[in-house]
Amino acid sequence: MAAAYMPSLPTGPIEERPRGIESEEAQRAALTSTLRAAGVELGAYDERTIGWLAGWEWATVAVIASWAQRATAAMCAEQERLQAENAKLRAELKALQAPPKHITDAQFKDLLRHEIQVSSRPRWTSSRVWHLAQELGVRRTRTQCRHVLRDFADEGFLVRFEDGNAWYEPNSTWGDA
Repeated sequence: MAAAYMPSLPTGPIEERPRGIESEEAQRAALTSTLRAAGVELGAYDERTIGWLAGWEWATVAVIASWAQRATAAMCAEQERLQAENAKLRAELKALQAPPKHITDAQFKDLLRHEIQVSSRPRWTSSRVWHLAQELGVRRTRTQCRHVLRDFADEGFLVRFEDGNAWYEPNSTWGDA
């Protein structure tokens, strides 16, 4: 079966009366295909109304079909814009969720020393050191954080070790255990 003839529809705002004469069959095809392309599910009464509209002059049918076609094009353009914006936001989110940085133990200790100096926190436990590592996006286990505090003790900082825990108290008067 050959494809039905499809008259061309105005694609932008219509300033003048559309010209031409189209058969009722061509007008019905223009309305039906435009509405289906827009995703409109057509029922029996819809089809009957399309038949009634197809009996009008081409200028009226062309304007009505053009509205549906332009509304669909505008929705598709908006959907594409939103999808592009969504992709951009997902890329930004993925960048924010990048794997934690790999820094050396020496760099981590320097960061920790700086944090201790600027902090008013009276006690730095190995757990707090671990939380700092997480905040900085640095991969360190709690055991590694205890070792950092042990290294501080070796450097002369006052660090106390008790029951597998370690903590540093900047203003303490006791020595390392």
